[in-house]
Amino acid sequence: MTLIEKDGATAEEFSKRFSDILVIHGSITDEAIWDDENLVDSDLLISLTENDELNIITASYAKKLGVSRSIALIKTNPNYLSLARQFDIDVPISTTEATVDTIVKHLRSGTIKSLHTLFDGKLEVYEYVINENFEYLGKALKDVNLRGKAIIASVKKSNGEAFVPSGNYVFEKNDTVLLCSNHDYSEFIQGLFA
Repeated sequence: MTLIEKDGATAEEFSKRFSDILVIHGSITDEAIWDDENLVDSDLLISLTENDELNIITASYAKKLGVSRSIALIKTNPNYLSLARQFDIDVPISTTEATVDTIVKHLRSGTIKSLHTLFDGKLEVYEYVINENFEYLGKALKDVNLRGKAIIASVKKSNGEAFVPSGNYVFEKNDTVLLCSNHDYSEFIQGLFA
């Protein structure tokens, strides 16, 4: 693992704390570092500066040079997420979206295990744990009227078995259900799993 840090004191601190990591004091924009450290042969580049634009450019540049995968932190402008995807960046990470997802998770039903938003918040992917209060506990998926507002994409049993459910799947306590829905139907979904 190689860490490139432009601040000398920070680079020195990282070098002391993480002796198994190669820490380089310099700028990722310096092409000599790319050549000297042979960064193009890296499996992954993660750009985590405070500058969204630099992170996008660096991650995109790494991919163009041949780095297998790239990740860019989008910290200040969530509008850059779609732009980052256009630049062949494998994983643009938005602190804003992560924060919103966490807040929404706590505001919604207590049975929600996780919530992720995709496509600039238009699609929501819920991970629910079925509890004893679930209206359809013991009933088959085909008997649940989702009204075309959601798709149950996957189920994970408490023993770890995961599968794509058929209409004959029967909801059991402690099953984890992965459900996809348009953001506009979030109240419907919340009511279904409340």
